[in-house]
Amino acid sequence: MKRLLASVAAIGLLLSASLAYAAPLPYPTAPMDTVQAAANAVVTTINTNLAPAQTLNVCSGGTPVTCQGLRINLSITGLTTAASTLSAAQTITDASVVATSQITCSGAGSSTGAPVIVNVTPAAGSFTLQVQNTATAAALTSPLTTNCIIFN
Repeated sequence: MKRLLASVAAIGLLLSASLAYAAPLPYPTAPMDTVQAAANAVVTTINTNLAPAQTLNVCSGGTPVTCQGLRINLSITGLTTAASTLSAAQTITDASVVATSQITCSGAGSSTGAPVIVNVTPAAGSFTLQVQNTATAAALTSPLTTNCIIFN
């Protein structure tokens, strides 16, 4: 029994010594490596091509407001809308907008009233939006702040 234990100990010592001095083995390319590389290439391409959409452009003013970019933080000044009333169309001039653009505006806020952005309509080089004051008693006063994103 002592011999067996001594042999096992010697083999274990030899194996641990050989593993410590062995060069690392090259790993074969797994099938998932190709998929992951392709996914990384797609993400890099998206990040490169959508750089303009990653910049938030801040602008303010009365209608028409000039704002350039695919993401805008818009502050409309000079707007007053009575309770439960729809505002006149507010025009935002933006060269990145085309007639077929999809535009989403949200997060409206003002000092009084309860604004909701409605009727966002794109045109070549601009878009219009209206503000519905959903408050039943308080008039909507400016500045009205909203965020818009433009998809072309």
